[in-house]
Amino acid sequence: EMTAGQRRLLRALLTPRAAPPALGDELSAAAVQDGTGAALEPPRGLRPEWQTVFERFPRGEYRDIECDRVRGGFVLWPDVRENALLLDRRWRDLDLPEAACEEIGTVFLESTLVLASPRRAASECALGTLTAALLPLICAGHCGLASEAAGTGLGELGGQAAVEAFQWLWKEALAGPQALPAYMLGTTTWPIAALMAKWQAHCRAAGVATVAPAMPTLPDVCRMPEVDSFTGIIESMADASLMPMLWRPGEAVNKERSVGEFASVMIPALANFMNSAAAAAPGFIEDCPSVATAQGTMLVLLRLLGPPVVTDPLHGARMAELGSQLAALPLAELIGRTPHAVLAALAASRWLTWRSHRLYGGGADVPLAEVRSALEMGLTCLRDAPGPHPEEAPGRYGSGLLESLHEHGAARAALWGRISMASEDGALGPLWGQIARWLLSGEPSPGAAAAAAWPGPPAPAGGSPTPPVFFTMAFGAIPEHWLRSFLTRAFDVGVTRLTFVTPTRELVRVCEAVAAEEQAEAKLLCVRLFVPFARHYDFNNKAKFYLFPIMFALGVDVIWLDLDIFLFKNPAPRMLEQAYAPGQWPKDVLVTDHFDEHCINHGVFIVRSSDRSLLWLLEYIRWLHWYPYGHDQNGWDAFLVHSIVEPQMPQDLRQNPAINVSYGLLNTERVCPAQPSRAAALHDNAGHHRAHEEEQAHGALQRHRPTLWRRYGRPAAPGHGHLEGAGQAADQLADGEAPLLRGHPHRRRRAPPERPLRGVAGLMAPRGAAAGRRCAARRAAMRVG
Repeated sequence: EMTAGQRRLLRALLTPRAAPPALGDELSAAAVQDGTGAALEPPRGLRPEWQTVFERFPRGEYRDIECDRVRGGFVLWPDVRENALLLDRRWRDLDLPEAACEEIGTVFLESTLVLASPRRAASECALGTLTAALLPLICAGHCGLASEAAGTGLGELGGQAAVEAFQWLWKEALAGPQALPAYMLGTTTWPIAALMAKWQAHCRAAGVATVAPAMPTLPDVCRMPEVDSFTGIIESMADASLMPMLWRPGEAVNKERSVGEFASVMIPALANFMNSAAAAAPGFIEDCPSVATAQGTMLVLLRLLGPPVVTDPLHGARMAELGSQLAALPLAELIGRTPHAVLAALAASRWLTWRSHRLYGGGADVPLAEVRSALEMGLTCLRDAPGPHPEEAPGRYGSGLLESLHEHGAARAALWGRISMASEDGALGPLWGQIARWLLSGEPSPGAAAAAAWPGPPAPAGGSPTPPVFFTMAFGAIPEHWLRSFLTRAFDVGVTRLTFVTPTRELVRVCEAVAAEEQAEAKLLCVRLFVPFARHYDFNNKAKFYLFPIMFALGVDVIWLDLDIFLFKNPAPRMLEQAYAPGQWPKDVLVTDHFDEHCINHGVFIVRSSDRSLLWLLEYIRWLHWYPYGHDQNGWDAFLVHSIVEPQMPQDLRQNPAINVSYGLLNTERVCPAQPSRAAALHDNAGHHRAHEEEQAHGALQRHRPTLWRRYGRPAAPGHGHLEGAGQAADQLADGEAPLLRGHPHRRRRAPPERPLRGVAGLMAPRGAAAGRRCAARRAAMRVG
């Protein structure tokens, strides 16, 4: 907990003396590097209103930072990473792990290829190339000095040529045309920062690197007492708090607490240094690059522990400056003079991330090239479709390519058929074909039936919108009865299409069994997600968004429901009514706010299929992929320009109409007006997950009421009279106007002491200490929808 004075100091430290970049000065250069900058040439003969989606569409895939999907013909990158991680695990103290170096000796054969042709290797995998060049230097034991490599048995791998190759690769990775942010030295699965911090600590203890003849004499300003005091404090605190996490990561009990302990001592030292004569001296950054790098890295770590600021050290311009400072350090000075707190802090920042960089890179499951191909197929289907076209009389629906597909039933069905055939022919991935065939199997017949199936406002003349597709996901220890209850409840209230995503084999089996038992193969699509797990939110941040570009390209709106939600009615009509309300331009996104905080909670939302929604979502996915420190919910808020500011956002998010989506807030205050006390009783029942074995189902929810207290809970002793009121409230809600019942802070109920609830229907508890860094952790305890 910080005092008001400490918060002011933090903001002052994070504010540079130079002219600050404008709010939203994001990683525009990285957008080009990441394949989302300049667009490809749009198809010829487009209607003007259809050009934007092609002109703004990303020109390439998201960059494969981790090199998980690199199919080069030069270096075996998985072998390099596996051996680097092995060395990192075995290196547990200041002594060089000679046995581990011998064990990974085979990877040095890959290193010879890297040294022979570093440019070619770097073009395949920048961080892998840097790692391959680093490993033999560490095992040679020369601490950045080629003269120390004699007799190591590594030959040229430990010689001057290897040092020069590493220094070139180091500069290219951090300050070259395809530069990566410096934090990726620690946040990726390539353990570069951790290995280099250990290398520095080893060399300092051995007393080797400080006598490097290649290092020039420091100017007097770099040897002032305040400089020595600052570097000495962060060095000692790094040894006490950060290095133990790197030496033995599995034994560190609370890594966030260790980072906080380091910061608590580092803050006053940094403040004193930044206000000193040394830091204010002209040319200090150029004369003392190792100390300037330490200052910049400490500011980044402070920002990760504190709130966003206007002049954010994590903005693209300031990250590029830090990368340039690191890149300018020769290897000898990097190992011999730069405080190892710099690389230790970058390595420790991995434990402040929400997700890894392994979710969307290199095309992953839904390559952007396939999305563009689907858009071009949709364009052809619209041109060839008979009858009146919605874009000729767009009304309030819009006239973009995807808006037109959304409204034109014949063109949309033709597109789904073409997508299915293209998938069978190999032009598109199998996932496209599965989804297209599933949509076709559940599509109503044309004409009046299709219009009747649209649970929203009247369709425009000549149009027949398709019902939205609901999405949800589950992973981890989710009970089978819980998932069954959620899926069957969705069918009970009239949900026509539901996609369930999970990485778990057993949950896929349960989903398929429910589809067969309920004869709902045309309603329920079960999708298994394959993603290498590295951070806590990897499954969540992948499963929740990666299929949306497919649905948008097929002209389908999507509705998301978290699995901790109870449905009283089908929410689609209410949400579509608000999204496509007469007399106003349609909302691209509708989402809920928190009960007690002004920040987005995207446990329930709808996104309509529009050109703008697709381009906006692709930018959001790029942000998730590139920037691992921002919580996905805070990013969703920032991308809607609601209440939160995050770094490395699209530079023109607020000005470019192609991605500046319209949005609205779903009403979270709606309860049954006739029976508020019974609605509260229903909250109490859902929150406690209690069952009443003697309760008899009746009324409109005769089949559904057991979902509330038998399927979702365990039997309880009879005599809970309030359940009868809860059942009556559920009956009336089913016949009334409110499909979503949401809790209020004053209705918070505590779980029974014998079984505290976490992340289940009726109660959403904060997820660990890390939840304190995000607004989402302050959810109201009750959430029933």
